Amino acid sequence: MRTAARGWAHVASAGRRPIQFGRETEAGGRVANFVKAARRGEIPDGGGKTVEIGGRQIALFNAGGQLYAIDNTCRHRGGPLGEGDLIGTTVVCPWHGWEYDVTNGQAVDDPGVKVACFAVRVDGDDILIDA
Repeated sequence: MRTAARGWAHVASAGRRPIQFGRETEAGGRVANFVKAARRGEIPDGGGKTVEIGGRQIALFNAGGQLYAIDNTCRHRGGPLGEGDLIGTTVVCPWHGWEYDVTNGQAVDDPGVKVACFAVRVDGDDILIDA
């Protein structure tokens, strides 16, 4: 099967212009859709930030210089994980203390409970998320 690469830019209604990089197969299957989410300087080591991509809230974290992106919504009661404390690679939900490993989205106390994870790529100072 041959693939055709297509790159495009998308203008968000909030006035922000996230850059999207994506490819589609000729059959229309999704390969990747990297969107500019933030700049490196916006997320200090040990910190996090919530970004919105395509109407979805995503929590972006910097753990020791490595960047991770997970769904922002805690599976317990819907708390905002991007506002939680990051301890190593574990984020603590600010509402009720549920803990998630940002490297794989698994709840620390119950590995059967997960939040979605998203691939992260850095291009210069831009942080891109595949969402």
